[in-house]
Amino acid sequence: MRWILAATVLLAALLGGFIGRQLAQENLDALELPDSVDLLSQEHLAARSAYERLFGDGLGLEGGEPMTWEIFQERYMAAALRERLSRAFGKADLPDALPSGFVEEVRKKDAPTTLDGQVEALLAQKRQFLAVKEMLLEGKEEQSLTAGPVPCGSPLYDEHVYSQVDGCSASDTKSPSCGRWMLQEVANEEEVAAMKETVLQAFKHLFHAGPMTSLAVDSKAWPLLSAKMLTQDLLQRSRQAISGALGIELFFSGALLVRLQIPPIEGDMQQNSSLGDAFAAHVDKANVASYDWSALLYLSSAGIDFEGGELLFLNTQKDSVLAPVAGQLAFFSSGLENVHRVKPMVRGCRLVLAMWFTCSQRHSHPDLEIHAGHLRET
Repeated sequence: MRWILAATVLLAALLGGFIGRQLAQENLDALELPDSVDLLSQEHLAARSAYERLFGDGLGLEGGEPMTWEIFQERYMAAALRERLSRAFGKADLPDALPSGFVEEVRKKDAPTTLDGQVEALLAQKRQFLAVKEMLLEGKEEQSLTAGPVPCGSPLYDEHVYSQVDGCSASDTKSPSCGRWMLQEVANEEEVAAMKETVLQAFKHLFHAGPMTSLAVDSKAWPLLSAKMLTQDLLQRSRQAISGALGIELFFSGALLVRLQIPPIEGDMQQNSSLGDAFAAHVDKANVASYDWSALLYLSSAGIDFEGGELLFLNTQKDSVLAPVAGQLAFFSSGLENVHRVKPMVRGCRLVLAMWFTCSQRHSHPDLEIHAGHLRET
């Protein structure tokens, strides 16, 4: 009986209007939830607040026209009531009446589990889009990247998704500062050559998305990597180098081996021959909230292994460019201050071990931490 009442609440919320609200409230009352009195009015106010946060500037999530209040309210109310009912007597008892196209838009590592968190994550995505739109301009002047601090961008999250870790997350007022740095020869020539061989061999068994082939570095990847111990050693060496340079303790949040190949590889393993998002500007923390620090260990060199493909940081005035060198480690704070992209490639094969670190042990990647811990012990 209770699941029928719950289903009626959700369907009534989707119906909307006075009749829908009245029907939803009557069934909420019948469920005898402890906080059901005037619940719809509370959620209506919360929906209005969320709408103002997301669309108060008159722009949609990707610029253009915003979602209408009527559509947003309908989706928000259904999602909010589902969340309340889930807490009351378990998700297993609830019908799947949550509308698509709203909360399902964010489903990545450490994705928020509450509606407030999902709104906050969508706002982070919007701010990333607007920052890229503002700073990614044709013909903009460029300069060589200078290592050092940069002013921090405004925080992407308040409290519902991920909180800053004092003394570890980058800050304008406390150490460490936001910035961009490079360390040379973190991997030597022999190690780079061995990594190239193992990565290219592993990629023979993977699908390609246009010029990009990637492999998440976790327990599923180890059987594909002949140089498993070397890969683990470079992960740990990179973390130690960054932790030492910044004076903080870091935990792995993710790692990815990436190849960019121009012209793109053709054949049965090619899923999309277009360039896709391989060279799109982005903000790491806008996509995964627990990313506090980002790092790139290059396994190939610009001008030798590939042409183009430089790392580009978008600035208000001149953009900053880094030409990758094999064995070099570039690392930077992951927030809005470091909107970045790979410049379009002309030819060749660009290989990199990308890593992301969190200051929160609770948000660490379990597979990577297990293997990193093993390396520390040995």
